[in-house]
Amino acid sequence: MTAPSQDTSADEGRLPPGTHFGAYEIVRTLGAGAFGTVYEAIRHPLGNRFALKVLHPELTTSGKIVARFMREAEATVKIRHPHVVSTFEVGVVDRAPFLAMEFLEGETLRARMRRSAPMPLALVADLLVPVCSAVAAVHDHDIVHRDLKPDNIMITEPRSGVLHPIVLDFGVARALSQDSLQLTTAARAIGTPLYMSPEQLLDPDTVDARSDQWALGVILYACLSGALPFDAKSLPELMVKVASAAPVPLGSRIAGLPAAVVGLVERALQRDRAHRFASAREIGAALLPFASLSVRASWAAEFAPYRDLVEPAAPPPATAATPTVSAPAPPSRRRTVVAAVGGGLVALVVAASVAATVRSPQPPPTPFALPVAPLPPPTPVAAPDATAVEVAVAHAVVVDGGAPEDVAPIRRAQRPRVVSRAAPDASTVVLGANGAVMR
Repeated sequence: MTAPSQDTSADEGRLPPGTHFGAYEIVRTLGAGAFGTVYEAIRHPLGNRFALKVLHPELTTSGKIVARFMREAEATVKIRHPHVVSTFEVGVVDRAPFLAMEFLEGETLRARMRRSAPMPLALVADLLVPVCSAVAAVHDHDIVHRDLKPDNIMITEPRSGVLHPIVLDFGVARALSQDSLQLTTAARAIGTPLYMSPEQLLDPDTVDARSDQWALGVILYACLSGALPFDAKSLPELMVKVASAAPVPLGSRIAGLPAAVVGLVERALQRDRAHRFASAREIGAALLPFASLSVRASWAAEFAPYRDLVEPAAPPPATAATPTVSAPAPPSRRRTVVAAVGGGLVALVVAASVAATVRSPQPPPTPFALPVAPLPPPTPVAAPDATAVEVAVAHAVVVDGGAPEDVAPIRRAQRPRVVSRAAPDASTVVLGANGAVMR
């Protein structure tokens, strides 16, 4: 194996094209994240393409960082879900831990938002209902993703017109059963502050599955409005507002959204996580009625047990209404003769039946609705400890490189982006590290 370059730039490949890394041949660098660099690679002798994630060489000297990287691999291998990226192999080559993931072509949700935000409610529901199921499957394995964001949701198109979202990048995932593993200070605050929950910003050690619910709420908010729930001009200001201020109401960003959708987002963004949903599947159940007919049919079985948990305990009382009676069809000659022969008997029976129907009209069916449980009254929140906020800001800036430009509102692109499903070339959009898209 060619010795990896020590250049930390994400734009320079640590393993040059043509390098043999175990059974893999490096084709090109796709991107770099906090823990590793991702390459497009071909596995010999069959020639299958993979996304190969290799731990940064300078991190291999830290046993704790290596343990965390390998935990990512173990987490992704055991999760089997059609909307979670698949990991096929985990190993070590020349003391460099790696994992081989499926190679995906498509675009990230971030790219889609930049092209067409705000997005229609039905499209948002179609994309995020499967994501809610995927996140719930991750939680079923006692794993918190910790870095859910539009960049980490890849949208593939297996068939023309069929969009298939896939959750990516467990590089900052944390197994709840291994809380005793302490990591370096810089690694503990890993995540994207734009989508991080208040508890993740101020006390990463207390993060649980409800933190991913907050991230889903921010993603929903951004998709539907084309903006973020907190107005801020800098990364530190954003983090302070997330920790202490109320989000800008979604209804003030965009008009015409159903009250149930606004309530859903508000509940996911409750600062007190005890007031959020009990699980990611409840978010999916609340969002499902707004999806397309095909998506509702596909996911009805999974989310049906959770529907009652986001509906009121008792349905609203039915209002009185005058039944609509359709006019009967003209009788045939044979029926006229039978009625005549039978005398008035048939007429009496029919009259009695009609009279009973008029006396006891059936109530009209109650329209289906999926309101979200009422939110608790707002609780006064004390200002966060200044030291804790400063530490959280410092951690995020160290990891994210202080990317205040991400705070800017999402804008429409000038022209649509063309996605090619042909062989990789300059127009192919592929999976990069942390959900980055590389052409």
